[in-house]
Amino acid sequence: LPRRPANVAALASLFEECRRARPTLVASNTSGMTETHARHICSHFGLPVSITPASIADYCRERLGKVKRKTVQKELSTLRVFLAWCQERGYCQKPPEVPSLPKRATGTAAMPPRRVTPLSPEECRAIIAHLHEWASAKGQVAFPVRAKYEVAHETGLRPATLKALSVPEHYSKGA
Repeated sequence: LPRRPANVAALASLFEECRRARPTLVASNTSGMTETHARHICSHFGLPVSITPASIADYCRERLGKVKRKTVQKELSTLRVFLAWCQERGYCQKPPEVPSLPKRATGTAAMPPRRVTPLSPEECRAIIAHLHEWASAKGQVAFPVRAKYEVAHETGLRPATLKALSVPEHYSKGA
């Protein structure tokens, strides 16, 4: 890739230069993800000259063994933007093509699924009984804690549904 003085520069410094050159082209919330993608890319390739079609294919296979396809697609998008910027700056004549992932590639979940510990109804009631009746966050009005979890346990409603409930639309005294 870069054959000018940047060929000895760390890949990370080139990514940083690219990021600084494009502040208005990237949303602020995207910038953080781009930095994360750049860290993964830099740790795999090391030097700019190491970015070749074969090493890109290796990167895809390695990352699909660790994360989902969608994540690798986003990382490849970051790599494409970076390579286009390198070409624009004259660091390379024709950057290597970054291929699309196969449609059937699923990848791997980044974290193992949560382990669920089943509780008996008696254990749930005992835990709820130990909760504070009321709580308050700094500078906010107190809110019921124990009652919330009693309703959740008794009804089995999802947290989002419980949060959407309101009085008198959804509850009347004695109901």
